[in-house]
Amino acid sequence: MNCIKPLSVLIFAAGMLSAGCENNSVAPDFPLETPDPIDSTDYEIYSLILNETFSSEKIVIAQKSIDHIRVTFDDDYIDHFTENFPDFDTTLVENLCEVNDTTYLFADKFHSDDNQLIVVSPDELAHIFDSRDVNNNWQEFYQKYKNAVGYIRFSRIGYNDDKDQAILDTGYYFGSLGAEGNIIYLVKEKGQWVIKDRMMTWIS
Repeated sequence: MNCIKPLSVLIFAAGMLSAGCENNSVAPDFPLETPDPIDSTDYEIYSLILNETFSSEKIVIAQKSIDHIRVTFDDDYIDHFTENFPDFDTTLVENLCEVNDTTYLFADKFHSDDNQLIVVSPDELAHIFDSRDVNNNWQEFYQKYKNAVGYIRFSRIGYNDDKDQAILDTGYYFGSLGAEGNIIYLVKEKGQWVIKDRMMTWIS
């Protein structure tokens, strides 16, 4: 009896240590932050872009909007749009920059008939991509989001005054050396938004 009691104490202690290790390996939970008020038309446009760009069963969307806008009156991108689209409303550029003076937090209001859409908080992305080992970071991302195509970031959308033209920046990230940015220009035709042009602005 004197031998059994200390042994049982050791077994209990080992079990507690094991449980502690298992708890430490559990991935932390990252709830979405409180979203900013954003018009439903924006989510309609974002969802259109997602559905027409990706065919994957799982699409991850960063909750925080892009904080750097590449379309300004000082760059060559605006020349591309004015030369290729005679009806391009240049007030789009001013409005795009204005609404992106600060970053926004999206709600989980994107929709798709075919794909699973997952919005992730800034804290979660920061936790996943928290080291200089970029390959390991991406491995961690794909372990959690199997069958995803990477993740996408959106800017807020700039509209013209008639709200029948729209423009925005997007960033698409899918690997340590895999990413690209695009400017997307849309026009509302017969009550439906149509993507008129995608212009790549950077690639990694």
